[in-house]
Amino acid sequence: MLKLDCRSKLIFFFSLMTLTFVCKDLWCMIILLAAASATVAMKGASLINKSLKIMLPMVFVAFVTWSLLHNWSLFQSGGIGLDWQLGSFMAIRLFTILMTSTGFLATVKPGELMKGLSLLGVPYGVVFTTGLAFRHIYTVADDYHSVKEALSSRGLELDKGSLVKRIRNYVFVLTPLLVKSIENAEKLVLAMKLKAFSLDKRRRKSSKLGLLDVLVISSSIIALGVAILHYWVGVI
Repeated sequence: MLKLDCRSKLIFFFSLMTLTFVCKDLWCMIILLAAASATVAMKGASLINKSLKIMLPMVFVAFVTWSLLHNWSLFQSGGIGLDWQLGSFMAIRLFTILMTSTGFLATVKPGELMKGLSLLGVPYGVVFTTGLAFRHIYTVADDYHSVKEALSSRGLELDKGSLVKRIRNYVFVLTPLLVKSIENAEKLVLAMKLKAFSLDKRRRKSSKLGLLDVLVISSSIIALGVAILHYWVGVI
């Protein structure tokens, strides 16, 4: 995944995320979950373990909620009473969405995102705004870890005590984090003014795709097309 062209990565993750909402079969959703988990596992065992610790409680809550309260859903409803099959399907769908999002953020960097969108013909204004938003996610994450480590070194225990106490302690993290974000935004605006930044920029020259890139793009488009024809059109 890391050696693929940026266009291949974008098309693969777009197709994978779209298939998650198109497919309506449990086994098909399990296959999509395996593909999404494989992309995360390529970044190392530590990332997959950390992701599972965060996601599994959310998936369990989704399973119980959809199994017991599916009759009150505005989007999809099953039969009367308990519906463990629907609960399992919706829980796996949520799991797949989370894994796909994690794999995308772990493998596609902001520079690759901007380059890929530009090569795919997206207007540069949209490309720049999207890349800047994703870059801000990484910046905020780095600032969060820095502020948290600084407060922990001064004796503030953020993850101990009651729930109310922990929420109050995190106020000391959010305040400097908000101030840091505003400062970063001001620096960015100043840098853009000094360099006379303009959205009128020529597109990048298209580079040749490799055999693996062509295979990934073709497979993603074919799988998405077959799924749409099967589930939505009813042709296949």
